[in-house]
Amino acid sequence: PFTNQTDASFIAASITVSRFAPLLGKIFNDASYLRAILGSLSLLTIPASIFLGIQALVTTDSQPIPPVWQVFAAIALLTLVDSFAGLVAVLIYALGVFVSGNINSLSAVLTVLTVSAICVSPSIMASSFRPFRRKIGQGHTFWERGVDYLLATVLTAWTISGFINSLNAISGKQLAIIGYATSIGVIVGVGILVRMVLEDIATYLYPNRTEQLAIELPKPSPLQQYISMTFKALI
Repeated sequence: PFTNQTDASFIAASITVSRFAPLLGKIFNDASYLRAILGSLSLLTIPASIFLGIQALVTTDSQPIPPVWQVFAAIALLTLVDSFAGLVAVLIYALGVFVSGNINSLSAVLTVLTVSAICVSPSIMASSFRPFRRKIGQGHTFWERGVDYLLATVLTAWTISGFINSLNAISGKQLAIIGYATSIGVIVGVGILVRMVLEDIATYLYPNRTEQLAIELPKPSPLQQYISMTFKALI
């Protein structure tokens, strides 16, 4: 039930927002493989994201610090399953900290933004290293697919660990989560491996649904690209 409505809503949202926010368009379309397999049941990631976002606030006592490493890793894993769900969890955490009135310095702002960026980035980061979806037999080989699995897993795990290790310098504090940077990186790496297996399951066992949900997002306008570059430069 509601599978067609769910598909149509996410496709429409992806196309609409990608015109002015390409990254957000990718986030809306990220879980197409999951919708191909589960249909409207893929929406169960949303209650999970709300729960984890609240847990992130509770474990930090709404302070501008990272949540406990277990919650941090859980949000990163949820993002690997569905980037939109991960974004919901991160927004609950970030908005909760800002609304609490505990932000009193630039380092506090940067800490919250950096934690949010790290949590929401694994899926997009991994797919930028190597394609999540590659069908064997369409000009590609098992060797290429094996390289996809290896490089996406290792590079993403290494990058996430490096980002976490930078949090001390950004926050100006000694954060407990630094001691778990390698563990979180390994967990994210395993999550990438599982995500790619699920992508292959969707590609080979649900080909019609996968093709139906595969959309080409419109390219952003030159004006949008100039605005984006200016925004990045300011950050």
